Amino acid sequence: MCLSREYPKEPLPGVLAAVVRNGKVLLVLRAKDPDKDKWGLPGGMMEAGETPVQAARRELFEETHVQAIGGQVIDQFEIRSEGGRFHYHLSVVKLEWQAGDGMAGSDAAQVGWFTFDDILELSCSQKLLRIAKLLLTNKA
Repeated sequence: MCLSREYPKEPLPGVLAAVVRNGKVLLVLRAKDPDKDKWGLPGGMMEAGETPVQAARRELFEETHVQAIGGQVIDQFEIRSEGGRFHYHLSVVKLEWQAGDGMAGSDAAQVGWFTFDDILELSCSQKLLRIAKLLLTNKA
């Protein structure tokens, strides 16, 4: 059974991949809704049978061509767009960078590595500042 991503009856499971290298977090400029033209963590929908870590590693590679290992869920939250068009339960998975500098693929228009101060100047997805603070300053 294929669930519609738009106007779902219940939140859909998704992941965000959080990768830090040299004091900078990897972000993508979203090319599609939700959050088109905003910077955020790479991520997407979990596929049947995947764990959050497996899904985060897959989505990270599909969107950025960056490879990562390990992984642990460091945050979870629900996002609902106005009018209920999109509704996700997202798990943020912290991964350890292994290879790749980043190159836009699939749902990403651009890819970049950003410090916390850089992120303050960006148009961002919901919760990005909270997650970046957790990842880059060790303060919740």
